[in-house]
Amino acid sequence: MSDLYIALDYTPGISQRSEVGRYARHLVAALAALQTSHHYTLFTSARHTGDQLLPNGDAFRLRPVPLGGQMLSTLWQRARLPLPADLFTGRADLWHGLDFTLPPLLRGRTIVTIPDLAFLTQPDSIEPSQVSLHRRVVPQAARRADAIITLSAQVRKELIERLNIPEGHIHQAPPGVSGAFRPIIDTMLLTATRHKFELQTPLILGVGTLESRKNLVRLVQAFDKIRREHGGPRTLALAGPNGWRYEEVYEIVNRLGLKNEVRFLGHVSDLELVFLYSIADIVAIPSLSEGIGLAVLEAMACGAPVVCSNTGALPEVAGDAALLVNPSDTDALATMLLRLLRNPKLRALLSKKGQAQAAKYTWEACAQTHLTLYEEIARKEPDQ
Repeated sequence: MSDLYIALDYTPGISQRSEVGRYARHLVAALAALQTSHHYTLFTSARHTGDQLLPNGDAFRLRPVPLGGQMLSTLWQRARLPLPADLFTGRADLWHGLDFTLPPLLRGRTIVTIPDLAFLTQPDSIEPSQVSLHRRVVPQAARRADAIITLSAQVRKELIERLNIPEGHIHQAPPGVSGAFRPIIDTMLLTATRHKFELQTPLILGVGTLESRKNLVRLVQAFDKIRREHGGPRTLALAGPNGWRYEEVYEIVNRLGLKNEVRFLGHVSDLELVFLYSIADIVAIPSLSEGIGLAVLEAMACGAPVVCSNTGALPEVAGDAALLVNPSDTDALATMLLRLLRNPKLRALLSKKGQAQAAKYTWEACAQTHLTLYEEIARKEPDQ
């Protein structure tokens, strides 16, 4: 078909370290690799610092808003300012909001990605102001958009059941795993990683923002229950920046006297994450709610045995290559972690199956699904 002008709200790709931010960055890179003749405008209300890699070539251009930080998003979503985004992007046949919402527009077709519905399914685990905002703007965006993209079948199901969105309106585009995530076997690099972060084995690694939804308090409690058992873990490492109610995780560590056993690594680079996955005896992701599950896939791609929740999108991405547990049952989580640590054959089996499972997910396929939908939606006559 003829060339399209596609505008993407790339704000999460610039400003977020979460899975939504990773989705935005990997999607754009994969779209660039497809080498179509379409034109992309990456619109952002976050300040680009130059650290974030952007696609090369004339097909992509970055259009920052001449307002500081998240000001325009705040004006759009909270103050409901009817300032059309077209004024900043220029011509666009199609607008894609990558993170729950759509801005005001004069014309053009629209697609919105809804990563999860945790604000409905697990509202107590999310900052109240975000719950209030999302409950207002997400249903509006879902009904206004010409199409909705989810990254998991679970979120698609929740949209149908909770917001009464027609099935044909929702399109699933599973995420991918970057080729950078692979097992590292270089003993010098692995030893250097252990020394850098002061990690002892057996090692349990938790990955994700330190926030209530990640259920890390229960992970710390489960670790404490088994650390003195025969074959139990010596270190629990938590890799991720501080988020909402992060203080609770530090408090439980202090209360249980685990300052020397629990390591807070903060935000780590993708390269460091690959090394951490490669030295971990277990990667534990007991989240209360996840709509994407990238951490599970990336851990498995590196050969790490995974224990994760049996809720949200995690069972979907894990398949039969991880051990699933009720995230609300601390005793069950502790029992499963200890069982896996004591069983090297099971860890080796999960490592092998996990790599095969992760290989099914590629950013190329994710981008191709997006591109097909872009072209399908753009064939419709634009709104006047």
